[in-house]
Amino acid sequence: MRDQALRVALAALALAAAFGLGRLTAQTRGAGDSDPGDVASFRQALADENELTRTRRMSAFLEHLSTGNLDDARAALVERQLGVSANEVRLFMLAWARFDAAGAFAWALAQPASWRPTLAKEAIYAFAFRDPQGALRALESAEDAPERERLRGSLVAAWARGPDKAGLQAYLSALPPGRERDRYLFWLVGETAKAGPEAVIAWVDAIPDGASNDLARAAFPLAAGAIANADAARAAAWYESHRGDARAAGSLEVIARRWATRHDPPALFAWLESLGDLGERDTERRRAFGTAFRLWHEADRGAASAWLREQPSRPALDPALAAFARETASVDPTDSFAWADRIADAELRRRTRTAVARTWLRKDPAAARAWLATHGAEGDGVVDASADTDERDPRGR
Repeated sequence: MRDQALRVALAALALAAAFGLGRLTAQTRGAGDSDPGDVASFRQALADENELTRTRRMSAFLEHLSTGNLDDARAALVERQLGVSANEVRLFMLAWARFDAAGAFAWALAQPASWRPTLAKEAIYAFAFRDPQGALRALESAEDAPERERLRGSLVAAWARGPDKAGLQAYLSALPPGRERDRYLFWLVGETAKAGPEAVIAWVDAIPDGASNDLARAAFPLAAGAIANADAARAAAWYESHRGDARAAGSLEVIARRWATRHDPPALFAWLESLGDLGERDTERRRAFGTAFRLWHEADRGAASAWLREQPSRPALDPALAAFARETASVDPTDSFAWADRIADAELRRRTRTAVARTWLRKDPAAARAWLATHGAEGDGVVDASADTDERDPRGR
């Protein structure tokens, strides 16, 4: 009897579970939904105005996209093209690229001009995500030169996300230095940084100094910024290990920007001062100091000004004093002049006083000229508009 009762109970539980699963499936698919693998389901997804269920339905169908249903699915996509987003085109192309990436790109290039830019951009992205070298060959064989250049960024963006980072590095080293090459390099740094600071360091340190087109020198500051974003102390130590190398040029200000906005600014200033004699790169340090203080002051005026007021005057502080004087000139110009007068470097002091005077003259000319006349400022040229054209420079140069 006990065994029979147990069997009955288990059967009831199984029936209840089956009923519950059926209800859950119905709720997930929705009333009237087709099988997720049918093109009818894809059409329903494209007609759905609810973005959440639309994306779920579309993704469910695209898992089943194949040579057998491609033509019908593609026709449905074209019919609804006015309501299809670029992200949805990318999903379609990524699914298509699993079995025919080259065909997807060729089809995209053959479409009417009204939709071709979006189709081609997402098709080359999907192609490169699967096979970057094949995508590159296909792109280079495209007849329209302006279109090739327009699509190159999408190819590189997908390439950077994939495993063939060595291939992308070789490709970038062959490109001439310039804004586009450095933008691509920035993407590669960002994707490498997902594995942590040590992965970025290992990658950049492995780039030989003689790499084509100054690749190491271009990569180092970008990498330093990515590392400082996550771990300022690690970025500082890495910079110090390369402080005499040509590749490290320009990195101090990048590190300072990330450190000042994401970590502890006073610790940054202490580190910058601890670097000692930097020779020709002392200008970089001054720029880094001034830029970091300005960013800190913009983000937290109270903390930045309190820190500065507690500091004894010293030459290392000149860029911060200049930045503070410039930033506060519109609020309290006489106080700003007092801060400018603490600057040790005579030329920087003059330039800062000029910037403060100009700010005041724009805001209240009569009061400014009266004060300047009684405080000897007329004689040092601070109100002469031709005395200094760099009135907005916040970095203490």
